[in-house]
Amino acid sequence: MSGIVPQAVKDLQRLQRQLSRPTVRDRAAERTARLPEYPASIWSPIDTGDPDEPSPQQQAYDSPADEIYFGGGAGGGKSDLLLGLGLKAHRKSIVFRRTKTQVTTLEERLTQILNPEGGDAAGYNLNMHRLVASVGGVRRRLTLAGMQREKDWQNYQGQPNDLVGFDELPHFLRSQFRAIVGWNRTSVEGQRARVVGAGNPPVRPEEMWVIDEFAPWLDPDFQGERAVSGELRWYYYLAGKPEGQDILWLTHDDLTEDDDGRLWFVPDAEDLDPATGEPVRVYPMSRTFILALVDDNPHYMATGYADRLNALPEPLRSLMRRGAFDASVQDDPWQVIPTAWVDAAQARWQALHHDADGNPVDYRPGGPLTALGVDPARGGKDAFTRAPRWGDYFGEVLSTPGGEVPDGPTGAALVLSDLDGLWDDGHATDGALVVVDVIGVGGGVWDALVDGLGDVDDGGRLAAFVASGKSARTDRTGRLPFVNARAELWWRFREALDPKRGAPDGGPSRICLPPSRTLRSQLCAPRWRKTASGILVEPKVNTAAPGSTTWGVKNRLGTSTDEADAVLHATYDPPPPEKQSAFIDADDWGTEDGLPAGVILTDWDWP
Repeated sequence: MSGIVPQAVKDLQRLQRQLSRPTVRDRAAERTARLPEYPASIWSPIDTGDPDEPSPQQQAYDSPADEIYFGGGAGGGKSDLLLGLGLKAHRKSIVFRRTKTQVTTLEERLTQILNPEGGDAAGYNLNMHRLVASVGGVRRRLTLAGMQREKDWQNYQGQPNDLVGFDELPHFLRSQFRAIVGWNRTSVEGQRARVVGAGNPPVRPEEMWVIDEFAPWLDPDFQGERAVSGELRWYYYLAGKPEGQDILWLTHDDLTEDDDGRLWFVPDAEDLDPATGEPVRVYPMSRTFILALVDDNPHYMATGYADRLNALPEPLRSLMRRGAFDASVQDDPWQVIPTAWVDAAQARWQALHHDADGNPVDYRPGGPLTALGVDPARGGKDAFTRAPRWGDYFGEVLSTPGGEVPDGPTGAALVLSDLDGLWDDGHATDGALVVVDVIGVGGGVWDALVDGLGDVDDGGRLAAFVASGKSARTDRTGRLPFVNARAELWWRFREALDPKRGAPDGGPSRICLPPSRTLRSQLCAPRWRKTASGILVEPKVNTAAPGSTTWGVKNRLGTSTDEADAVLHATYDPPPPEKQSAFIDADDWGTEDGLPAGVILTDWDWP
């Protein structure tokens, strides 16, 4: 019976999608019917009256950047810019909100622009969420769409749009943003193509990816020349690096101009074009960030909206009123690890690596390596990560794209190479515990390592971590048990980061974590629940509801917590053999509802 209900739900969802798609009749009507006509004056960017000091909205409208992040504060005219560009400057446009229900706000504003007297807007199809009309004598198509689930970007692949807009860009996933922009193009001569993301500063750890993508403007720790609002920079995604660490930023001085004005550079002098024998040229895309606040919008200033923003509590006031990207993010009430605790651990790491004047110093912890945590991956966009630990000190996470690790022996070779590379005078690694997540692809890595390192149960130093295994321990209070080994691992690390009593002796935490924004966001991503069986930490994948966007880290964020998992694995203290559970076959149960008490399947894809 459990298999019938999900299929019925899938059938209903498929029918709803079919009904929401434009029919052949709809498309034919769009092509043959007389289009509603609107004058070019229906919308214009905010005019300051001073051509030497244009409004941020006007700057964004005129910017030559291929990709723009516009906003920073509430009330700066972000949604209007997206709609106005679609109505005035582009022919085929699509503007996304994260969910389809949020599209209503855009629809209401679009209708108000097209028909300020009230009533419906001619040419807008509510079922298709699409306007087809002539504006300023040019046929234009403007579509409003949602992209709630991570894979929803696939619904729009191959569909060319010369404007791709994101309303509240931080609400989207990095993977969605990067995928959709690939279809930003036009076949109309003279029509430019561009991507515009509008939004406020991120308020949750999982939204911090926008700072990586626009680092020269937004990242206070950016290692390079900072950019000012409206300044152009060019970027290139480097192969073989994890998301967020794979962006090469370039200034105009780093580029060469073609006779036709196009800018290029050579990322690899040894990569030769077989046709010409010359190094391959790359034409990078340009980006900019343009700050816009409520002060720049006379319409909202006249209504007293600034006073409302000034009345917000901190950090919301700094985020929404000043567009302060360095303001503290807000933790979810059920977040396992508080963001402030991670920040404190990263600050301790930074203190070790700088002298009293703030100058960088070369620091290595004393003594042999304690452990190496391994989170395997094979293929796909997840990374094969390894985290070295010397007591309370964690080294920088070593990361290899999953596509470069096709099998277990390759992954095992990476681990052994790491151990060799970390060995030097006073820093032996031959006694370090190596902890591997053995679910799924990790099993092959374990098999390739066990003969050389030995199973920890037999006196060796290779430990297997099984997230779905049982836990025989409780939290620090002694009152709350853990549903599974994953919950125990995450919760015990939370307790170890406690700034007041995280140390084993009950004193302040001494843990030092490397200053990676990716690690920070991943450690702060999982949520927890209190169940009848004890503390349950959000699994990587919600196997009971694979499409869920509210529970299951990969379901919700579209990415794995690979760096964080490697760090946590390095803290794993394997229980005695009699306390460890055997492997559980995923085919034994149809849903999580059928699982034995206290056992949750977490780390494999549901069949």
